[in-house]
Amino acid sequence: MIRAVVDPGVFISAFIGSATGAPSQLVQALLAGEFELLAAPMLFDELAGVLSREKFAAAAADGRGAIYVEILSASATMLDNPEVVEGATRDPDDDYLIALARAAGADMMVSVDKDLLVESSETLPVLNPRQFLAELTAGASEEQ
Repeated sequence: MIRAVVDPGVFISAFIGSATGAPSQLVQALLAGEFELLAAPMLFDELAGVLSREKFAAAAADGRGAIYVEILSASATMLDNPEVVEGATRDPDDDYLIALARAAGADMMVSVDKDLLVESSETLPVLNPRQFLAELTAGASEEQ
């Protein structure tokens, strides 16, 4: 089973985007147990913080944002917050995601953030949601 760290931006895209879009399909795959989400409290703190912003108020109203974060965190393998090495990415706010993926031994990371996508390497591939779904499909085909 693929073990992945998913950037909160992907979860936000799923929350506000089309139910048929790749980020939403990724969330559906997570809830179906098709991959293991590796996460830490700071990932869900970031997600909750973003969903509490004014521009997401309508979508996250009536507790919908909090419930969404709860569902995702309940579906994750929770790890301790990683020790962050500053300068790991072009955007210092993303450094913790690379640290988490490496500390957790993730197979890959999933992001829509250009700063993270350029960090893709042989040891830690960073895929966009569509590429990740293709990997899941390929992995499922190989298991059959």
